[in-house]
Amino acid sequence: QNLQHSERNRRESIEAAVEATQTLREVREELARSQAFALEEKEKYEIQLKRRTAKVQELKKALADVVKEQEEVKGQQSSWWQRMSGMVCAASRTAVEPADAPIGGAGLRL
Repeated sequence: QNLQHSERNRRESIEAAVEATQTLREVREELARSQAFALEEKEKYEIQLKRRTAKVQELKKALADVVKEQEEVKGQQSSWWQRMSGMVCAASRTAVEPADAPIGGAGLRL
């Protein structure tokens, strides 16, 4: 009877070891699939990140160009207004017409 009991324990231990080995194999396979999927996702994310980073840099450069252009235009406008006001001041200082002369026939006077 002891021999039968020992043989049954041995068979049960072997069956448990076979089951554990199979479970371990399945877990390893699932882990490998998960790791492969995670690696693919990481690569997709890195590509996407590079594209977005390049787009952000492109937009930053475009914005800097627009700001520079606006400042140039602003400077040109300011310079134009300064020239115009200078010409108006100069014209008003050198006017030889009498103060009551009509301008352009509209009845306006200086």
